[in-house]
Amino acid sequence: SLRLELAEGYLRAGNILGNFTEDNLGELAKAKEAFAKGDELVRGLEGDRARWARVNLKLARTLSEYGSATGKGFAGRVEEIVREMEALVRPGAKDAGQYLKLGQAYMSLAKVNQSTGQGLSIEDLSEGWTQKARETLERGLGVDPEHAGILA
Repeated sequence: SLRLELAEGYLRAGNILGNFTEDNLGELAKAKEAFAKGDELVRGLEGDRARWARVNLKLARTLSEYGSATGKGFAGRVEEIVREMEALVRPGAKDAGQYLKLGQAYMSLAKVNQSTGQGLSIEDLSEGWTQKARETLERGLGVDPEHAGILA
């Protein structure tokens, strides 16, 4: 649907404007506005793609609070959203995009844990969320080997 396309566009725009886990323009207020507009558009839509859009917007909106909401509670909130994403991946899924989104979410969680002091060390993160991200991305490559560049 057009509403879903627009919501996904607002998600991409918000990430470019101010997602701390990615290179961004530093426009946090504008990023939050974009995520809010995306949320509004996807509200009430059904289907897997709409569910993915909602949880991705929720993650992005939460990550945009990074500067004002750090600490153990913040990392826990991000982890809860990642768990929601895990539940969206169907066993034996043939959509490499699902694995890419989940792998990126694991990487975001690793960054949050590292930056909020929740990881014990860089090595701990490598063995934890970062490793889980790599495994998830590799699973996606098993579905779609043409996208091997995402692990480069």
